Amino acid sequence: MFGSDDYKNKVLARRAARARRSRWLSKVTLFALGLGAAFFIRTQPEATAEIMAWVQQSSTQYTRHADLSVPKVRAMPLDKVTVNRGGALSPQTSSQGETAQGKADALGRALKQMKVGG
Repeated sequence: MFGSDDYKNKVLARRAARARRSRWLSKVTLFALGLGAAFFIRTQPEATAEIMAWVQQSSTQYTRHADLSVPKVRAMPLDKVTVNRGGALSPQTSSQGETAQGKADALGRALKQMKVGG
């Protein structure tokens, strides 16, 4: 074995050990959290009732807002080719010729008149 293989094996062993420790710690933490929640529920019934009332009130508020109408999304027009430009690269006046949108509309009309397959 080369020295790099030994180093790689050591790194992989350290990662595996760290993953085992992490899994063990997550199990212990989850168990302690569950034990604490069970203890709280058993010792504080009035606080539990308040929490449940708050949850029920929150869920009714959510369902009250759920029936709002969804705004209609504007569909793009099918009969024209739109040109989206943030600004004009070469500003033209009406006497200098067609605008970019006019050229796009003309191209759209030409494409619409073309026959498929010939």
